[in-house]
Amino acid sequence: MTGAMKPILRTMLALAGLAALGCAAAHAAENLVPDPGFETRQGKWYLRAVKSPSAPDQMTYVTDRPHSGTTCLRVADLQTNSGHYLSLDLNVPAGVKKLRLTFFVRADEPHVFQAGLLFNSDGKPVRFLGSAISKFQADGEWRECQVTATVPDGAATLNLLL
Repeated sequence: MTGAMKPILRTMLALAGLAALGCAAAHAAENLVPDPGFETRQGKWYLRAVKSPSAPDQMTYVTDRPHSGTTCLRVADLQTNSGHYLSLDLNVPAGVKKLRLTFFVRADEPHVFQAGLLFNSDGKPVRFLGSAISKFQADGEWRECQVTATVPDGAATLNLLL
């Protein structure tokens, strides 16, 4: 059947946090992500689309089998190859040289996805300074995933991508 819409692919996310590694005690135990469990809906998460338009209902907070707490974030992709991703913009704390992103993911259908951190300079124009991106397998069970990154010199902000 030509022209048929591809099935909706749903990915559920639960963010454990973004932690500074090997730094001053002030940042060592701090989770740098606001509302990592998506319980209070703090933080400005953006759903961005690489290859197709993004619809607001493609990113929703749901109570369907959350990893912990009562909520997880559901991302529905109308076409499995459309390149949607979630982004959260954060400041890099002074003195932090290494970061570890930990999150949990499950999906309606098995698929491979990418997640990571992009580092940028401060000022105008903002310059891209580097990234740490990894591939992960998602399926019907919650899976823990981690990305560890060295913070490039001069990095002032980062984009957390899921």
